[in-house]
Amino acid sequence: MKTQSTTLVSLLVGASVLTAGVGLAPAAWAAPSTVTADLLNVDFSTKSAEDSAQGRVLSTFGEPALQTDDQNGRVSADFDGKDDAYAYPLGETDYAQLADSFSVECSVKFDG
Repeated sequence: MKTQSTTLVSLLVGASVLTAGVGLAPAAWAAPSTVTADLLNVDFSTKSAEDSAQGRVLSTFGEPALQTDDQNGRVSADFDGKDDAYAYPLGETDYAQLADSFSVECSVKFDG
């Protein structure tokens, strides 16, 4: 599964953007919005899964790969659907900020 993102979540938190496109023509894939994330911001276009919002320590599980998607030309994370993941630590104060509300915008492209 490829997931393209400016903000990734197995722990997607705060105002964030995950893009890839489900059943959309490439022309329908818009550039990521310019939202400022409070808790987590991961921008794959930098060819990194590092968090730029809080500098959270990235944990990588399995062997996810960052690569350019052939259909939309954007950097994507490719997960095997079994054990690949990026994870970011969140504490009690982070979850408290989510208690009232939070936003996540995402699209997912399934390849198989």
